[in-house]
Amino acid sequence: MGSKNRILIIDDDPIARAALEMLLETESYELVFAVNGEEGWQKILTLKPDLVLLDAVMPGVDGFAVCQRVRAHAQVRDLPILMVTSLEDQDSRLKAFEAGTDDILPKPYNELELKTRVRSILRMNRFRRLLEQAERLNRLAKYDELTGLPNRALLHEQMTQWITHAARQRQVFAVFYLDLDQFKQINELLGQNQANALLQQIGRRLNECIGAGDMLARLVGNEFVVVQEARGKLDEQEISAAVEDLLSAINMPVLFGLHELRLTACAGIALYPADALQVEDLLKNAETAKARAKAQGKNQYQFFTAQMNFNLIQRLALETQLRFALEHHELRLFYQPLMLLQAAHPELLGVEVLLRWQHPERGLLTPEHFIDVAEQSGLIVGIGEWVLEMACRQGKIWHDQGLPVRLSVNTSSLQYRQMSWLNTVDTLLTLTNFEPRFLELEITESLLMAQDKEQDNRIVVLLQHLRERGIRLSIDDFGTGYSALSYLRRFQVDTLKIDKSFVSEVATDPSDATLVQAIIAMAHGLGLQVVAEGIEEDAQHGFLKNAGCDVGQGYLFGRPQPAEEITPFLQKHFAYQKAHEVSSFPNEPE
Repeated sequence: MGSKNRILIIDDDPIARAALEMLLETESYELVFAVNGEEGWQKILTLKPDLVLLDAVMPGVDGFAVCQRVRAHAQVRDLPILMVTSLEDQDSRLKAFEAGTDDILPKPYNELELKTRVRSILRMNRFRRLLEQAERLNRLAKYDELTGLPNRALLHEQMTQWITHAARQRQVFAVFYLDLDQFKQINELLGQNQANALLQQIGRRLNECIGAGDMLARLVGNEFVVVQEARGKLDEQEISAAVEDLLSAINMPVLFGLHELRLTACAGIALYPADALQVEDLLKNAETAKARAKAQGKNQYQFFTAQMNFNLIQRLALETQLRFALEHHELRLFYQPLMLLQAAHPELLGVEVLLRWQHPERGLLTPEHFIDVAEQSGLIVGIGEWVLEMACRQGKIWHDQGLPVRLSVNTSSLQYRQMSWLNTVDTLLTLTNFEPRFLELEITESLLMAQDKEQDNRIVVLLQHLRERGIRLSIDDFGTGYSALSYLRRFQVDTLKIDKSFVSEVATDPSDATLVQAIIAMAHGLGLQVVAEGIEEDAQHGFLKNAGCDVGQGYLFGRPQPAEEITPFLQKHFAYQKAHEVSSFPNEPE
């Protein structure tokens, strides 16, 4: 049995209320009373009864006014109202129906008529609610609740019909898979409510951008799909123009209060029947192309190719193997010397910590074979923590042996977007008892190019906290990314590392020579130390020394080696420096 139907009786006459109570008490209803129109209106809003028995004539807010309020209010406008009145003239009855009553019951009451009218209205109301519930459930099953767009279920249903029709008519169509760039950070910046409003606005923009016969659906989160209407042939330039229009619509500025926000998205394109014959395969291939577009940067799109599926399978396999590698201790640390160039003979400054993967089938792998997969999968965060801990443990061993080695450790930009990264560094330094002043963290230029001011400020504060602990900061591979001088001043780093691609031809290519000299002069002007990577020849070493480069790294001084193999090298250099009273850290405060 369901719960009792709740009937609200609004009447200023206590005798009338008592009469209705007596007549209806045997019908198992829950009866609620209000003694005037205003009280009745408030109880309608709070109790949301199943039926209102409403007296027409009352002082103050009368029954006609209550009825009008109900019909004008979105939450209760469908509430059944049975108006009871002693007014019998035609104008009053017309006025009651115009106000919105469902029926009129004359006073004095006829018991049989009252009970019949009440049962009939409640039955009809119950039937209406069941229909509304069924309609609502059907809509929830096929439409996205936030944007009102078709969801995956309806998209699948519609695409199945299109494929059947297109196969019969020998037609073709395109599927665009759209994914907003960096929406997680946008969500954190704006908050859930404003992020939802943003998705609604994007949905409206895309809807205005598609053709009358096209379909737009929202799958999940910040992912949308557009399916173009089937046609006799597809032109690649026409498809490119269509997807560029979609990306441009997303890229239009969005205002939140006084702030203007510009979004970008990436898109993948799959074609029927060229790329797949089934709905899920089309969507999967379009999503694969989208992932490839994202790997190229922001605001990009890609057509699907069969090679993408092959690459995706390989990447997923490598990701699985990399997870296993971290859990089963297949990762290794190697160390390469960092040498001071301005001494009479190159002297040891420290070592760069380099990651290797002892793959059970492919042998020893360098990071270029797996680091992109680690970044894209998020595994880089756990791997980065492992690298820092193992490096600091080894550094502590060397320090206890009288070898004050400085460690230069590569880090990922993803680590600096984790709110817990500073605590992680503190915890690992405490755990390993490694002194912060012997640690240098290498960061990439892309980290300094944050997408919004709030994130930019968070990174500035985080880097400041690291430097306050005595940890040095280095920009790795300088010159291959944005190289914005304003960021060097704002983010307060200690070291620039010139990428080896500039060093390889520095002794033979005047352009590279001029560029490297300019970088060194600029860095010194900002009070930064300069490290040159990839030094393999005496000519390169001589040029860099004459140009004033502070530190060199490369095969000329030593290849990357495991800790046990490089230790004799460290012992030899520190013994020489101690004998000749040479500091490993010249021109640096104690």
